[in-house]
Amino acid sequence: NNMLNGPIPTEIGELKELRTLYLDTNKLSGAIPTELGTLYKLDDLQMYENELKGSLPVELAFLSGLTTLYLDANGLTGSLPEEYGEMHALEELIISSNQFTGELPATIRGMKSLKNFRGSDNQFQGEIPVDIGKLLKLEYLMLDSNQLTGVPPVELGELKELKAVHLH
Repeated sequence: NNMLNGPIPTEIGELKELRTLYLDTNKLSGAIPTELGTLYKLDDLQMYENELKGSLPVELAFLSGLTTLYLDANGLTGSLPEEYGEMHALEELIISSNQFTGELPATIRGMKSLKNFRGSDNQFQGEIPVDIGKLLKLEYLMLDSNQLTGVPPVELGELKELKAVHLH
């Protein structure tokens, strides 16, 4: 809850021992630096409620120990990279209130630890991938206020841990 502004310095990628990075609730702008993808010990990355723009860097998928990724309430665009399916440790993916487009990738099935997926208030299109039924730990699925079409996949019925689903 500061008033930090301007771009996130690329030099942050030199902090190789960093495990937690909270830059949320500021006025940071510009793109998410690809250099964050070299912070291999990072397990918690929170940059919500800023003025970040551009697409999600594929390099974040290299963070094999990342469990929490909060990027909601920014101006991020583009699609969810297919490579994010390699984020096997990710438990929380919060990307609501951005301007993401495209279809949700079938590779999402690789996020085996995912418990909380909040992608509401974007412009995602197409059908919800049936592969979402492979996320057996999923508790919260929030995809309301998008441009999704089709029938909700019957595979949602396989997700016995679900506590809340918002598809309105």
